[in-house]
Amino acid sequence: MGMRSGLFMFLLFMVTACDQSAQVQKVEHSSPNVSEVRKIEDPVPNASEVRLFVEVDYDKNSGEPIFNKKNGVVLSATDRVRFEDTLRFVATPEAMAACFIPHHFFRYFDNEGKQVGEVAVCFCCAGTASSGSDKLKPRPDEILDADLKALKNLVLRLGEPTQVLCQ
Repeated sequence: MGMRSGLFMFLLFMVTACDQSAQVQKVEHSSPNVSEVRKIEDPVPNASEVRLFVEVDYDKNSGEPIFNKKNGVVLSATDRVRFEDTLRFVATPEAMAACFIPHHFFRYFDNEGKQVGEVAVCFCCAGTASSGSDKLKPRPDEILDADLKALKNLVLRLGEPTQVLCQ
C-alpha cells in the first residue's frame, strides 16, 4: 500500500485532476524504435521467487486491496524469465496517460519470504512502475516499460484477468 500511496501522491501533485470517467488515452509502447529500447538483465538479483497479485477490489473500510488470490500466483522459473523478458527501458514519450492506478503487481521475494521488489502494471493505461531494485530505475530520459502484448498473454496463461477495474 505504501508504493501505491506514494504513486497516488506523486500523480496528485503532477496532475490536478484525473477524470476516470473519461476514456483513458493509451500510450502504446509495444513497438518502440529498436535503438531506444534498453533491455533489463536480472532485475531483482536477490529474489528467489516472483508472485503475481491482481487487485480486484478494495476494502471500503480499511482501504486495503483485495486480491484475486490472497497469496498471489507463484511464477515458475520459465514464467519468471518470460515476465522479465517483457521488461525494458524506452525513451520517455512525448505524452503519457495521466492516470496510473495499477492492479497487477509482480512481487519479488527473497529466501526468507521478505518482499524485496515489485513491478506494478496498469493494463488500463499501459503504465509500469517499480520499486526495490536499482536495476529497475530508468535514466532521466527513459521510462520503465513492458511488452504489454506478451505480458497480457502471460497473465492470462497464469489464469488471471488483465482488464481489472478499468474505467
